[in-house]
Amino acid sequence: MAFLILGLLVIVLGLGLVFSHVLVWRKQREKPNVELTELRAQRWQYRRRVLTSGLMAAVGLLVVIGQTLDKKEHPQAYISIWLIIILITAVMIILALMDYTVTRRRLNTKLVILEAKRRQLEKEARLLRQQQEGNHELN
Repeated sequence: MAFLILGLLVIVLGLGLVFSHVLVWRKQREKPNVELTELRAQRWQYRRRVLTSGLMAAVGLLVVIGQTLDKKEHPQAYISIWLIIILITAVMIILALMDYTVTRRRLNTKLVILEAKRRQLEKEARLLRQQQEGNHELN
């Protein structure tokens, strides 16, 4: 009974996450002035996350099916379902690791760009201060 409830909760969670990812993607897609490379990266992230969440719902469904099967009458089906659950879980882990790696790399790239812009702005601010100090000395 506990596995049945757990399976139902995993289904609801997976489908809720799919719905959430769709809403977030629609908002991101409608933002003006988004660079094409950024939009592509967001689209791939959306696909990875929807796939992972959909697989989560599928695992929940398989858990429910596995718990309703009679193990003694259908031992091969029972074992097959649990092997499929393990396989799907492994795929979900791989997708999550890919998402983590890609997201981390994108954020690191953005941080490098922001740091370069910050240094450039600091340099410009120093030059402006030096020019203002030079103008005050002339007056």
